[in-house]
Amino acid sequence: MTDIAVEIELPPDWVELPLSPTADVDSWSVTEAERIAQRFAAEGEEASPEALARDLRERAEDSREREPQFALALFLSGFSASVGWLETEVWKPSEVMPELSLEQLVQALSYDHFGEPDLREVQTLAGPGVRIRQNIRGERLLRLGPRRVLQTLTYAVRPEATDRAVVMRVSWRSAALDEPMETMADRAAETLTVTAELEREGAE
Repeated sequence: MTDIAVEIELPPDWVELPLSPTADVDSWSVTEAERIAQRFAAEGEEASPEALARDLRERAEDSREREPQFALALFLSGFSASVGWLETEVWKPSEVMPELSLEQLVQALSYDHFGEPDLREVQTLAGPGVRIRQNIRGERLLRLGPRRVLQTLTYAVRPEATDRAVVMRVSWRSAALDEPMETMADRAAETLTVTAELEREGAE
């Protein structure tokens, strides 16, 4: 089975993070921060390019540790740093999960940190899937301090005619953003498509 590439459609508030090990993240973060600050200014809000660049670097470094297929950060005017994050991964069958059934995916992606997750079966353009809404424990603010709560919405999709699975995870920290973040994530999932990489390369 050839590998697959995932595509989704998102509004311009989302910024794609550089994941290539050869990318000049420092230079990219400065240029991207200036662009975001200019967008905020056009919307009537001021922002510090230095603070934005610092956040962009941190977000890119954090995503690189997990090696997703692609990652994005959400920058909304009125906020000095990114307020949400999206990553997609392509899972391959393994000895532990040979078939990547939706049941297996739910078990692997569900946590009970704050009660049972909200599970819903869905149908996407790429194939059948499951929607998992849950809050999980994030990183500690201080070494011995309490963990921050991370709000998450995860889509696990089993594309047809492939043995792979696609996982799209959207996360944010502020509960005040629950409704708009869930709406954004649901709309992104509705646009999720999958393409066989070899077929796509052959068509170019």
